[in-house]
Amino acid sequence: MRLTLTLLLGMIQSVIAISAMVLAGVLYANLFNVQSLWDVPQEALNFHLAILLALSIFLIASSAFLFLDWRELRR
Repeated sequence: MRLTLTLLLGMIQSVIAISAMVLAGVLYANLFNVQSLWDVPQEALNFHLAILLALSIFLIASSAFLFLDWRELRR
């Protein structure tokens, strides 16, 4: 049970981290005109990008540790 749960949580965190990175890229490049669609002020854009990138870095690190734990549990 713990083996499956560790793998599942690691995969979920990886997907969320990749999604946050993609969202930061879309927001920065203003693809699909999302800055005006979500009414993001230009002054707050850097703050939002920093929050999204920091979140994704922490989630990637956490998922890497979960994957390492999963590998250790398999042995």
